[in-house]
Amino acid sequence: MAFRAIAAALATLGLAACGEERSDVSGGVGAMNRELAREGVRLDCPDEVDGAAGASFHCQLRGSQTRRTARVEMRIVEDDGQLAVDFAGGRDRVQSAIARVTEG
Repeated sequence: MAFRAIAAALATLGLAACGEERSDVSGGVGAMNRELAREGVRLDCPDEVDGAAGASFHCQLRGSQTRRTARVEMRIVEDDGQLAVDFAGGRDRVQSAIARVTEG
């Protein structure tokens, strides 16, 4: 499976009092889960994370049949001017995590 950033509009919420940004990543993660379902896995991630483009956060990758989990690093990227979610660390890392949670 060729992984790529999935362009899904992410809402960036500015917190004026703290000067921090939060991004709603639920739409991007939902789009990735539709693609990952073919692999028999899904991502369990927070709905919102601190930061915007370039920020990283962690999710649990869960095997649909095995219920095994692996912690994976995600990042917020910019794709054609829109924020999107992608796996951090490259395709080999993702494939390794998928194998760990799907193999019996």
